[in-house]
Amino acid sequence: MDLTAGKGYNALVVTRAGRKNQSARVVRARAFAGAVIPFSNEFRWFFLRAAGGFAGFAVPSVVASKTAMAIVFALAGSYAVLGLLPVLRRPATWAGLKRPFALTVYVMLACWLVSALSGLAAGRSLAAWGWTTAIIAVGWVIGRALREDERAVTEALRSLVITSLLCMMLALAATYLWHGAIDPVGIRGVKEFHGARQKLKSYGSIAPVLAPLVVWAGWRLSKTGSGVWRIAGLAYLPLAGLLVFTVSSRAGLLGVGMLGLALVLALVLIRLPRRAAQWSAGAFFALAVAATVIFASYLPKPPISGLQDYRISKTFQVHRQAIWGFAVHHAMRAPVLGHGPDASRLLPGAKQRAGWFAHEYVPSHTHNWILQALVETGFLGLGAMLVVVAMLFGTFVRATARGNVGGWVGVALMGAFFGSWLANFSLWAAWWQASIVMLIAILSAAIAGGAPPITNTGWRAPLKGIARARSDGP
Repeated sequence: MDLTAGKGYNALVVTRAGRKNQSARVVRARAFAGAVIPFSNEFRWFFLRAAGGFAGFAVPSVVASKTAMAIVFALAGSYAVLGLLPVLRRPATWAGLKRPFALTVYVMLACWLVSALSGLAAGRSLAAWGWTTAIIAVGWVIGRALREDERAVTEALRSLVITSLLCMMLALAATYLWHGAIDPVGIRGVKEFHGARQKLKSYGSIAPVLAPLVVWAGWRLSKTGSGVWRIAGLAYLPLAGLLVFTVSSRAGLLGVGMLGLALVLALVLIRLPRRAAQWSAGAFFALAVAATVIFASYLPKPPISGLQDYRISKTFQVHRQAIWGFAVHHAMRAPVLGHGPDASRLLPGAKQRAGWFAHEYVPSHTHNWILQALVETGFLGLGAMLVVVAMLFGTFVRATARGNVGGWVGVALMGAFFGSWLANFSLWAAWWQASIVMLIAILSAAIAGGAPPITNTGWRAPLKGIARARSDGP
């Protein structure tokens, strides 16, 4: 008896059985695919619509907490990914990642990465760089998903108007009627007016940034729907102003002032010939840099012994002046790459008391995005960031020149956001970064206009798709 032959025969039988089982699995997989494909467009529209709804709700949800905003932001990104899965192989899906603006963002992130690796605390800096990169990536995915269907953009604008108005009412109710409205279970420790006011300071800073987009969204929705949308958008303005006044948000007021300046600058630029506009923009940038250098030269340098060290003002924002002077002083010690992202509080002497003052030089961060970028990423990182901001601003200005009202909204949004950021929040505050990324994603998709509807089915698209798949599937 040939044992070798027997083994070969048994192996052949096993191989044939394995192929048979494999074929059965292939048949089942194809059958499943046949059931899925008929309603894939319906499900895709469902995902895109959900992404738009959560995208509009992301920024207003910060009134509850930054954790709530992170959850909504993640949900918007997740649904956007699901909506984009069927078109990942299309070159047009990735075309935006090769444009000049995207390349400047890559350069900015690369410069920040080098600063992180060479800074005081590589681990901490890499973490800040990582979540910043992730937020930008998720924002791009959401913006790209919204452009897949024009109705997804409309869904995002509707959600933005409704949730912004409701969350603003909730914030005002928490300050004047029931302080626990933003903390019903007592997790955030809001028990009195002062506590509610402190918790809502962040929302008071983002309220002026939301205002231009909310008003414009209401105006745009009213053109194809009910005039109630326009009323809702306009109603947001006095409520936002009341909240800024209630929480005494100086950063919010600064944002309003810079919003007006940005609109004036855009108005001047679009009225000039192209070459003259470019030279005027360059002159304005040079003037802004010169003003910043002069302002920085007057800031008090550490160590500060008393009010006699202050040359700008001895009564207004003395603590911020101490922080800014400390940042400028240490920025000159590492002018090219800085000390690493999110490392200001780790600088030598950052935790010392500012002379007679009862506060540390840098209790948490520098409270100015320009000076923080300078001290933490150096002139290289700051320069790359300024190029990105300038290109984005130029994109919106060009949109206004073409007669697109959304361009004016973008100009106002950037003025309010970066103006408020001059005296507020860390450069690496994830919720603040997510706010501007989300709003720009929605606005850019609205300006560009979404693609025609991918399916003619409406609100019950997934249910109709399933029913059709069961009747037509194998």
